[in-house]
Amino acid sequence: MIRCWSPPDAWNLSFGSWGAFEGNGLWKQSNEFVRPPSLWWAQLRERVGQPAVARIPVPGREREEATNPTLERAATLTQEARQPGFSLRNFIESAPERDPIPCEPGEAPRWTEAPLVVSTEAAPTQALRIMNGWLTVEGRLLTGGLLKTAWWRGSLRPGEAELNGPALTRFVPGRVGPGWTDELDDVLALMEQQGRPVFEHHHGLWYDRRRDDHQMVRRADGEVVAPFFEQPFARSGQGRAWDGLSRYDLTRLNPWYWSRLREFALRCEARGFALLHQHYFQHNVLEAGAH
Repeated sequence: MIRCWSPPDAWNLSFGSWGAFEGNGLWKQSNEFVRPPSLWWAQLRERVGQPAVARIPVPGREREEATNPTLERAATLTQEARQPGFSLRNFIESAPERDPIPCEPGEAPRWTEAPLVVSTEAAPTQALRIMNGWLTVEGRLLTGGLLKTAWWRGSLRPGEAELNGPALTRFVPGRVGPGWTDELDDVLALMEQQGRPVFEHHHGLWYDRRRDDHQMVRRADGEVVAPFFEQPFARSGQGRAWDGLSRYDLTRLNPWYWSRLREFALRCEARGFALLHQHYFQHNVLEAGAH
């Protein structure tokens, strides 16, 4: 069942969908094969031309348009349907077989074996002190505002990412910058620009973007969606949490999460800023079960 309903003053669209359907959305080519098969491919062809597109090894998919096949052909199609379809992930993972990269004999170290590297270079510090109940830096009163972390906001779209604000422990694989994996020095520059010498941080309300819908349900799979909001504790590799990944191990810390905060705290100290870390953040406990 495919449901496509439109909200007031807007449209939801469904193109080339197969199956039972309901809703007052805009339906096009239902139970038909959409041409071209890839919107990305069509846009690429418009931009760089067909000869360039032809050189890109994108996996094809069989699309036999048979609504009344013979019994023999129907039996063959039924048997083929029992096998998982070839996915983009299969295509990516089989790249070493299609185009192997020469390398020296031996296996590269696994990521779990690689040591965690944290900068230990000495930097001039401007020590934060409490004097007579006041926060001071080098004997002067620390004044200004708080720059607060984005609780859950993030986007992969370049035009939207920067609007979501900084988050020290938000992680977007392969993307660095505002709204993705923040550059720590950029966050410090923003604090200085806005006159906010204190950054108030806490962990995210959830790990990945699928929980934005606030549903209190177990996820059918572990196909998580970036941006990721890393949590203070490490995954156990055992069992299954409600997000479809393994359960957290509350006796083990997440090294990436804490190394990011440590590095940021050192850079704050060098500038006379402060990191306020709310480890016992309770909004996710008090406000909604979905958190």
